[in-house]
Amino acid sequence: MSKEKEDRLLKIFKEDLTDLDELRSLFRDVFDASQTTKHILIDGFDKVPRNEREMVFSTLATIDSFSQATVKGFLSSRHDIRNEVDMAFTNYWKRTTSRPKLYGDIATYVDVGIDGKVFEGELTVGNPNLLSETKNVLSDGTYGMFLWVFFQIEDICTQTSDDDIATAIHSLPRDLPETYQRAHAKAVRNSKVAIGK
Repeated sequence: MSKEKEDRLLKIFKEDLTDLDELRSLFRDVFDASQTTKHILIDGFDKVPRNEREMVFSTLATIDSFSQATVKGFLSSRHDIRNEVDMAFTNYWKRTTSRPKLYGDIATYVDVGIDGKVFEGELTVGNPNLLSETKNVLSDGTYGMFLWVFFQIEDICTQTSDDDIATAIHSLPRDLPETYQRAHAKAVRNSKVAIGK
């Protein structure tokens, strides 16, 4: 794609993708009158707000109406938006990562992480069932993010009671940006407490 077209694309997305006509115009310019194979790569599509995803789906679905090119698209995202993709594109080839294998790896990571913290004395619970519940909640909520699990285990270890741990595991951040925001807010709170002493 030419630099001019890249700049147009960046401008469209920096302005919150409100101009669907401009996006379609750009696609026409890129794909029109071309009989070669073109590739579209969209990574992290689940991070795009839903209304903007719908606009992109709508635009992508119209490419074959004005282009003679063979268009191959690669869309990567979390499993969450699979139904949206299925509704937007009824005839496509898809490949998903092995969720059971990934889940098994993360579940092992959670087990080892929690058991290690208990062994080292960094995590203490009165109710042993809380450990099992904590492991299950962490394994189910990871979305494949090992780093997310690491941060949640570290946060759980800072809790001072079973009730605090239960509250923490039932109000987990959904993703890494939210995890970072919470960690930052906690650090700011803790530094104010230390300064106030």
